[in-house]
Amino acid sequence: MGTSEVGSLQHTNVAERLKPRAVDSAELAAQCVADDLDKYLKQSDDPKRRLKFLAKKTGIHEKTLGRIAERQNRPTYITIFKIYRFLLGEENDATLLDLVPANVATYLKRANPQTIEKQTTYSGDLEKELRANPVMAEIIILCASGPLELSYVRSRFGDYGIKIVEQLLAREAIQMVSHGVICSGKVQINMSPETVATFGVQIAQTYMRPDKCYEVGENFVGFFANGLTEEIRQEWLKIDAEAFKKKVELAKRPGSLGDLRLFTFCVTDVIETKDSK
Repeated sequence: MGTSEVGSLQHTNVAERLKPRAVDSAELAAQCVADDLDKYLKQSDDPKRRLKFLAKKTGIHEKTLGRIAERQNRPTYITIFKIYRFLLGEENDATLLDLVPANVATYLKRANPQTIEKQTTYSGDLEKELRANPVMAEIIILCASGPLELSYVRSRFGDYGIKIVEQLLAREAIQMVSHGVICSGKVQINMSPETVATFGVQIAQTYMRPDKCYEVGENFVGFFANGLTEEIRQEWLKIDAEAFKKKVELAKRPGSLGDLRLFTFCVTDVIETKDSK
């Protein structure tokens, strides 16, 4: 199967298909995604085979896609990006926002912590390469937090680091702002969970300073594990999402930009053991 698998999609406003009631943007988007997945699957005489193909192309488990199509679960914003990248044959998320249904675009703009800018190109190929190349990933992350001096790159990574810089400059993932100083370019990435995990672990291992925890106001490191109920797990996840969103909003507030390069990496997940599976 090839590009013909993309198919054609026509949308109507989800709100017009709903009974009059209060519906949030996440639910509107989820219903629209479910409708479009259903249309895609019904374009084939073998929907199960088509679902497997979609799972392979998007990197989303077919059980997850099935639950979304059957309206059993709501997709996250990055799941929606992945689905529509395939359905609409568009890899640049900035362009994709103009192609998806209005309700979906509204949700994606609200839920995505990264502001998608039209003058920026978002590359899926670059994202995959960054996950496989820690040096390239670190240079991209450092440039995202402010102008970076090439002298630091050379001191940390040697000539190999400068070679990576040259590659990133050629791909416009970074740009030269002055002699010996680089920053983010017009080609960027919209991070998937796999990339978030890779970046988070890498930067935490490299730059986290446990010794600073002995002084108030230097950093924050916390860890807690316990056996909890599903209800409490959902409350935890809600707290994490709200806290992360607040930090992102604070970083975007006028006057917030400064010389301190800060990172935050939050994870809450289930510890799968033999007894719990």
